[in-house]
Amino acid sequence: MDIQPAWIRWGQRRRGIGLLRSRPLELVVAIAIAIAVVLGLWFRFDHLADQVYNVDEVRGLARAMGHGLAEVQTSIFAQPTITAGEIFRFQDPAAARSWGDALTVLAGHPEHPPLYYLLMRLSVLLTGDPVGMRYCSVLLGLLLLPAAFWLCRELFWGSAGRDRVGWVAIALLSISPYGIEMARLGRQYSLWQLMICLSTASLLLTVRSPRWRHALLYGVFMTLGLYTHWFFTLTATVHLLYGAMLWGRDRAYRLPIRRLAIVGGGAVALFIPWVLVLLTQQQRTQKLTAWIATRNPSLLDRLKLWTTNLEEVIFDFDAIPSLKDPALYGVLVLLVLAVYGFWRWGPRPARWLLLLPFVTTIAAQAIPDLVLGGARSTAGRYLVAANLSLSLILAAYVEALLRSRTLARRTGAIALVGLVAVGGLSGAIVRINPRAAVGEIHLNAAVAAMVQWEGHQGNGETAGGPWLLGETGSRYIFYLSLSHLLPATTEFHWIRKGDPQQWQPLRQALAQKHPIWFYWPEGDTLDAIAQQPDLQLEAAIRDDLSGGYPWLYRLQFRRPPGINS
Repeated sequence: MDIQPAWIRWGQRRRGIGLLRSRPLELVVAIAIAIAVVLGLWFRFDHLADQVYNVDEVRGLARAMGHGLAEVQTSIFAQPTITAGEIFRFQDPAAARSWGDALTVLAGHPEHPPLYYLLMRLSVLLTGDPVGMRYCSVLLGLLLLPAAFWLCRELFWGSAGRDRVGWVAIALLSISPYGIEMARLGRQYSLWQLMICLSTASLLLTVRSPRWRHALLYGVFMTLGLYTHWFFTLTATVHLLYGAMLWGRDRAYRLPIRRLAIVGGGAVALFIPWVLVLLTQQQRTQKLTAWIATRNPSLLDRLKLWTTNLEEVIFDFDAIPSLKDPALYGVLVLLVLAVYGFWRWGPRPARWLLLLPFVTTIAAQAIPDLVLGGARSTAGRYLVAANLSLSLILAAYVEALLRSRTLARRTGAIALVGLVAVGGLSGAIVRINPRAAVGEIHLNAAVAAMVQWEGHQGNGETAGGPWLLGETGSRYIFYLSLSHLLPATTEFHWIRKGDPQQWQPLRQALAQKHPIWFYWPEGDTLDAIAQQPDLQLEAAIRDDLSGGYPWLYRLQFRRPPGINS
């Protein structure tokens, strides 16, 4: 049974020729889909190597190269000075350790199953450049498009619009700001989306044609999905619930369900080694993930973040989350209409397999956050399954409009063109303002540019290269990111708290015309410098969207050298 728009109640729709019965509308829709795919490709590849590496990317890259993070932190701060090149070597494919070392290090972080990181390592080694991890994600994101098309064919099998839903889904997934962001980052979320589509499509294929090769294909994708992300277990739960529904519905389904249960059990058995790795390091895992479990935003802040995550399925204008944003309510109305219409008129398999991810996400993330505290449900990267389902539901709704009566067809064409337009505008905003993609760490680009500009000025024969002052501790992650952007010879000097002797070398360097910058100091260090009678810090780069907190200071003499020094 074809899905019908929630607000259309009249008559039987006549069969059309091609995508639509109206040739002009058919052309408009085809052009909109083509533009969405082209823009999606461009936004995924544009300046991919220039985007600042965020903290999760550099951590994952170091582990994939076989370097434990504790070792990295100790090595960086072992000496009072270090160069950017020496920091970068922990992410340099030329300095990568063996595959066995990489797997050992990855096993020390069982909160992240290893499949993506091994694929990313392979991509980095093949390209010889850290940007290879992003090429890996982009490729997986592109494979998602045909996988989503296959899934739509299986979800809407027997419907005249199954291929049309697939094409609209390709357009929406291509231009979705959420999909573009997941594809551009060197993280496992593109692979996670891909495995959801492939496993669900092979599940439906096995139900429709219960051959062992189809069931084995499902088992392969289930195994890969489990080794991609722990939250893939939510998708496995959806499949289990769907299989239970079919088992009780008709005896004819019992043969495919038995075969799916066998291969699904095999996938779980193959995943047991990683479960044991997690169980043997349970305390360490809890410590590594405590940061998000201990965050407890207010209910109002949760609503802002939840609605922002919904918005990003359609557009992302990099605005501060606000419940006063009128565009938010337009998005909510559209999504509510789509979900309601899908629930009323969608094919039963599609209803179960696209709406259940919302139920499992709420049950596993939102409710525990509200009851026990935590912020997992507010992080968009953990909502992959729900956001993917929402995109496919929206595609089904738009396609249903396109096959309805004249007014609805025009509405559907306008909706598709509008979705492509706002998605394209969002992509352009992200390219202009990279903060939307990597958050506040995008300021590392400005930091590196200012430091290098100062180093190239040539303040006389006595001028030396720029120094970057920094503090030891957890900030080593930010130094890993910054090392991608600086010349290898740039010197980092570490501030040792409570050491009164460390200021004299800085005075001497300033007297020799060394440009000295302080990267993101903490409050007690700022107080210590303020107590020096002849030194002062001048803020050079501030994060204007986070209260104006300075990321970079310039260290200068308060008065000419030699006076009270």
